[in-house]
Amino acid sequence: MLDKSAKRREKIMVELSESELRYLLASGYGLLLNIPKESLSTYTNFNASEIGEFSKKIRRVMDENDISV
Repeated sequence: MLDKSAKRREKIMVELSESELRYLLASGYGLLLNIPKESLSTYTNFNASEIGEFSKKIRRVMDENDISV
């Protein structure tokens, strides 16, 4: 069994579409710029449904790899 520090270094392969990768980078950058929550979907070009679907996809990957938030 891996200790927590080793688990954090473990690599996980995730496939993202081009738009998902753009969303991931834009939302992270938007947080750094303090973009208001109400404007984030405009800033990232993902609507609320797409944000929800992407979040579910990433959550599934985290669950499959026993990663907590």
